[in-house]
Amino acid sequence: MNNNNLLGFALGAAIAGIGAYYVIKNKDEISNKINDIEEMLADDYKELVSKSKEKLEDITKAVQSTAQGFLQHGGTIDAAIESEFKLLVKKLDKLQKDIESFSIKS
Repeated sequence: MNNNNLLGFALGAAIAGIGAYYVIKNKDEISNKINDIEEMLADDYKELVSKSKEKLEDITKAVQSTAQGFLQHGGTIDAAIESEFKLLVKKLDKLQKDIESFSIKS
Protein backbone atom coordinates (compact mmCIF):
# COMPACT_ATOMS: atom_id res chain seq x y z
CA MET A 1 0.00 0.00 0.00
CA ASN A 2 2.79 2.45 0.87
CA ASN A 3 4.53 1.66 -2.42
CA ASN A 4 1.38 2.59 -4.36
CA ASN A 5 1.05 5.87 -2.44
CA LEU A 6 4.71 6.68 -2.97
CA LEU A 7 4.47 5.82 -6.66
CA GLY A 8 1.33 7.97 -7.04
CA PHE A 9 2.98 10.87 -5.25
CA ALA A 10 6.12 10.57 -7.38
CA LEU A 11 4.08 10.42 -10.58
CA GLY A 12 1.99 13.44 -9.55
CA ALA A 13 5.10 15.39 -8.61
CA ALA A 14 6.70 14.53 -11.95
CA ILE A 15 3.64 15.66 -13.89
CA ALA A 16 3.44 18.88 -11.87
CA GLY A 17 7.16 19.46 -12.44
CA ILE A 18 6.80 18.99 -16.19
CA GLY A 19 3.85 21.39 -16.24
CA ALA A 20 5.73 23.99 -14.19
CA TYR A 21 8.79 23.63 -16.43
CA TYR A 22 6.64 24.14 -19.55
CA VAL A 23 5.00 27.25 -18.07
CA ILE A 24 8.31 28.74 -16.95
CA LYS A 25 10.00 27.93 -20.26
CA ASN A 26 7.14 29.41 -22.33
CA LYS A 27 5.97 32.19 -19.99
CA ASP A 28 6.82 34.98 -22.45
CA GLU A 29 4.93 33.26 -25.25
CA ILE A 30 1.96 32.57 -22.96
CA SER A 31 2.00 36.17 -21.72
CA ASN A 32 2.10 37.51 -25.29
CA LYS A 33 -0.84 35.33 -26.29
CA ILE A 34 -2.84 36.51 -23.27
CA ASN A 35 -2.06 40.15 -24.16
CA ASP A 36 -3.12 39.55 -27.77
CA ILE A 37 -6.41 38.06 -26.61
CA GLU A 38 -7.02 41.00 -24.24
CA GLU A 39 -6.39 43.50 -27.05
CA MET A 40 -8.66 41.58 -29.38
CA LEU A 41 -11.43 41.54 -26.77
CA ALA A 42 -11.05 45.28 -26.18
CA ASP A 43 -11.29 45.94 -29.93
CA ASP A 44 -14.32 43.65 -30.21
CA TYR A 45 -15.97 45.45 -27.29
CA LYS A 46 -15.43 48.86 -28.92
CA GLU A 47 -16.78 47.55 -32.22
CA LEU A 48 -19.84 46.08 -30.47
CA VAL A 49 -20.59 49.40 -28.75
CA SER A 50 -20.14 51.26 -32.03
CA LYS A 51 -22.45 48.91 -33.92
CA SER A 52 -25.00 49.13 -31.10
CA LYS A 53 -25.01 52.91 -31.36
CA GLU A 54 -25.50 52.72 -35.13
CA LYS A 55 -28.39 50.25 -34.81
CA LEU A 56 -30.03 52.38 -32.12
CA GLU A 57 -29.80 55.44 -34.34
CA ASP A 58 -31.33 53.47 -37.22
CA ILE A 59 -34.20 52.25 -35.04
CA THR A 60 -34.81 55.71 -33.61
CA LYS A 61 -34.90 57.27 -37.08
CA ALA A 62 -37.27 54.56 -38.30
CA VAL A 63 -39.64 55.11 -35.39
CA GLN A 64 -39.54 58.88 -35.87
CA SER A 65 -40.12 58.72 -39.62
CA THR A 66 -42.97 56.22 -39.19
CA ALA A 67 -44.65 58.43 -36.62
CA GLN A 68 -44.18 61.56 -38.73
CA GLY A 69 -45.46 59.82 -41.86
CA PHE A 70 -48.49 58.57 -39.99
CA LEU A 71 -49.32 62.02 -38.67
CA GLN A 72 -48.64 63.78 -41.99
CA HIS A 73 -51.08 61.53 -43.80
CA GLY A 74 -53.91 62.43 -41.48
CA GLY A 75 -53.56 59.56 -39.07
CA THR A 76 -55.22 59.91 -35.74
CA ILE A 77 -53.80 58.54 -32.57
CA ASP A 78 -56.02 57.00 -29.97
CA ALA A 79 -55.00 56.63 -26.33
CA ALA A 80 -53.76 53.03 -26.74
CA ILE A 81 -51.46 53.88 -29.65
CA GLU A 82 -50.17 56.96 -27.86
CA SER A 83 -49.44 54.88 -24.77
CA GLU A 84 -47.58 52.26 -26.80
CA PHE A 85 -45.62 54.95 -28.59
CA LYS A 86 -44.60 56.60 -25.31
CA LEU A 87 -43.54 53.21 -23.93
CA LEU A 88 -41.46 52.57 -27.05
CA VAL A 89 -39.78 55.96 -26.73
CA LYS A 90 -38.98 55.24 -23.07
CA LYS A 91 -37.44 51.90 -24.03
CA LEU A 92 -35.35 53.56 -26.73
CA ASP A 93 -34.17 56.18 -24.22
CA LYS A 94 -33.21 53.45 -21.75
CA LEU A 95 -31.38 51.54 -24.48
CA GLN A 96 -29.50 54.67 -25.46
CA LYS A 97 -28.45 55.27 -21.84
CA ASP A 98 -27.31 51.65 -21.53
CA ILE A 99 -25.22 51.91 -24.69
CA GLU A 100 -23.73 55.19 -23.49
CA SER A 101 -22.77 53.56 -20.19
CA PHE A 102 -21.00 50.80 -22.13
CA SER A 103 -19.05 53.33 -24.17
CA ILE A 104 -17.99 55.16 -21.00
CA LYS A 105 -16.54 51.91 -19.61
CA SER A 106 -14.42 51.32 -22.70
